[in-house]
Amino acid sequence: MQEIEATLLRSGRRIDNLTVTSGVVLVKATPLPDKTWFSGLGGSLKFGQVIGQPTISESVVLELLKDSIGSSPVIGLSVVGGTLSAGVIASGLKKDIPTLRRFTVSSDGSLLSAAQSKGITADKGTEWLILVSKGSYRLVRIQAVQDIDDLTRRDRGLPVADAKRGMLPTKLARMMVNIALGDRVPGDEPAIVLDPFCGTGRTLIEAMLVGADILGSDIDATAIDASRKNLAWTAQTYHLDTYDPEQLQTVPIDKLGRLFSPNSIDAIATEPFLGPPLHRMPSSSEREQLFDELRPSYEALLRAGQLLLKPGGRLVAVFPQLQEQSLFGQFVDRLPAFGYHLLDSIPVTRPDQLIARDIVLLKKQ
Repeated sequence: MQEIEATLLRSGRRIDNLTVTSGVVLVKATPLPDKTWFSGLGGSLKFGQVIGQPTISESVVLELLKDSIGSSPVIGLSVVGGTLSAGVIASGLKKDIPTLRRFTVSSDGSLLSAAQSKGITADKGTEWLILVSKGSYRLVRIQAVQDIDDLTRRDRGLPVADAKRGMLPTKLARMMVNIALGDRVPGDEPAIVLDPFCGTGRTLIEAMLVGADILGSDIDATAIDASRKNLAWTAQTYHLDTYDPEQLQTVPIDKLGRLFSPNSIDAIATEPFLGPPLHRMPSSSEREQLFDELRPSYEALLRAGQLLLKPGGRLVAVFPQLQEQSLFGQFVDRLPAFGYHLLDSIPVTRPDQLIARDIVLLKKQ
């Protein structure tokens, strides 16, 4: 939601309505969002247009779907938020539409995967979503799907990777950069984005790809070397202007004031060290010990942001979360003292993940 709102405003659009229903964001904006806007998002899987008006009649939306499919030989169909069966609907469509020879459906009430969508597009088919919410039905034609091949290239194709540094997923890195940039006015000078725990440079890569000027630092010279190699690869792969390697420097977080001028940074987006790899869920005492070890780095980050960010600048940082307890909880009451206003906190986790990510969005007062 934060990413969508920020990027819409940054692209010069007026948001008339923005709501979430059944995990789907419904947007009404002027001018209409398009595929180019969608391609810059990190946290959204698909993009589509609502066909017709919402209806409270299941039969009406099914007739609308039948009319909209036309002579498409292949369709993909998802039903989100209701008890309708995508498989039953698609089987009925195949009987009623002579040209329909194949369909792909999601069986668990979720969206079709990006890989399934890619297969539908390759077969010159169309993809549809029936969104059910509060007794009403909306029909959505999917117009674009996240480019998983390009994301995978940046996830796995970098010259230097280091699992010990957290391996921030490309999608999350892009989302963090988009949120950190906020609603900057179109036509502004390129934003300056700083990652003071740059590691292998994943956040800086995404910042560079959206047109920001980048600055990076890390206490580890090996990390700086890795970031420089990965950023050079990005510039070459995506035909960008070659960046200056001196934009990345080896410096500890508490010494950043010697490297950058006060009130000179537009946004900070970073994932500090979240702790060593875990092989089991820690006890509550072990969790608190880990938090105690990590807390000084986060305190230094908040102080650095207060010094370096421009007034109103944003800081987006990943805090570790274990057993539904986030290290950020120890900072919430202290934010005014550090000079920040909390805009949002977004937990991101997987079922097999021991250390989850809590993405925190702060604004300098």
